[in-house]
Amino acid sequence: MLERYIKEATALQRYRSGPLGGFTDVLAVRFHERGYSPGSIYNLLRGIGHLNRYLVQRGIGHVGEMRPEHIASFLKDHLPNCACGHPNKGVFRGAPAAVRHTIEYLREQNLLRGFETADPSPDSVDGVLKRLDAYLGKVRGLSKSTRVHHRIVAKRFLDSRHNRFGALKLAEMTSAEVLDYSREALTVPWSLATKKGGLGHLRVFLRFLWWERILNRDLSRAVPSVIQWRLADVPKHLPFKKVRLLLNTPDTDTPMGKRDRAIMMLLALLGLRAGEVAALKLDHVYWREGRLTVPRAKASHQRSLPLPSEAARALADYLQHGRPKTQNRALFLRCRAPIMPLSPNAVTHLVRHNTRRAGITGTLHTGSHVLRHSLATLLINKGVPVKQISDILGHADIGSTCIYTKVDVRRLSEVARPFPALKEN
Repeated sequence: MLERYIKEATALQRYRSGPLGGFTDVLAVRFHERGYSPGSIYNLLRGIGHLNRYLVQRGIGHVGEMRPEHIASFLKDHLPNCACGHPNKGVFRGAPAAVRHTIEYLREQNLLRGFETADPSPDSVDGVLKRLDAYLGKVRGLSKSTRVHHRIVAKRFLDSRHNRFGALKLAEMTSAEVLDYSREALTVPWSLATKKGGLGHLRVFLRFLWWERILNRDLSRAVPSVIQWRLADVPKHLPFKKVRLLLNTPDTDTPMGKRDRAIMMLLALLGLRAGEVAALKLDHVYWREGRLTVPRAKASHQRSLPLPSEAARALADYLQHGRPKTQNRALFLRCRAPIMPLSPNAVTHLVRHNTRRAGITGTLHTGSHVLRHSLATLLINKGVPVKQISDILGHADIGSTCIYTKVDVRRLSEVARPFPALKEN
């Protein structure tokens, strides 16, 4: 593989010698599999060669002798003041990225010493957050995406205490301090739902501190409640005409457009969450049976859904003509290097991008979830039973689906009593 990018025999010999010489061929294959262009791979290999030559000059003959200070010195001291002659003169563009890829690979192979990330102190912010994440996953059974939101709220609270006292001092916490922090949080210009969720996460964090015996009593009762009646709001949704406009927005002559349209088809026609789309793999599509298996997500259970023909055609078009050729089994991948699975945030952002391109306005929510709301609203208005809608959406509690019954204006008008006529005098 290295011969594809380095032609001269003397250069090949140089690249294959030194402490990194035994890994350049493997890294070249790795870059190729991740979808980098030949020009980018050439620049990355030259960056590796530059680092290799620097290590030789420092008397390092094996990667096991390499230390973090060598890498820091190469990036911060050597590159800005490089006086290397041929063949490394002026090779700076790909050097930082080349170093990052090299360290990543050597870590995976357990070939580095001194590069390990030390476990945070149990009493530090990171240490408390690590223990919280374990508690949320093992004791509470929360999904990875839900635990992220809990950690964000907990970190905001811990940082506030650290900035105020210079240390966490969790054991000395009082209910008055918790109440004061909660009142400050309520003054932030966020939506009522965001404030309610944040204070709910704060209660969970305080119960965790009690569980861990960091606190000698449960201070979660000091967090005030935010009054927001369940099912009080009508979910934001798009009329189906606008959903169809959105589905036709991506340019299907490009690989990215094929991917985006296939993703939005699954969001709009099956009501999938962004995390569920990101977790899909090639093995979850059963073409002969015409169904899609949705992996475990928020409700912690797997479900099987019929694959609509229109979504199947868009998905097949992407797989045949848009998906990068790679060994990765994830269904939806990045179109640009490095080739890797899409994240839930990427799914949300691509929907927002196409919503702006389509010129759709008039809704506060332009992410992927608005398509889920739109499907549920459409099904309710078509008279589909709530239980069937709940099964499609994967709600663990059918009560979560009942909020959509409020948007069936036609049926609400049928049960509304007529306005009493006024008697004439």
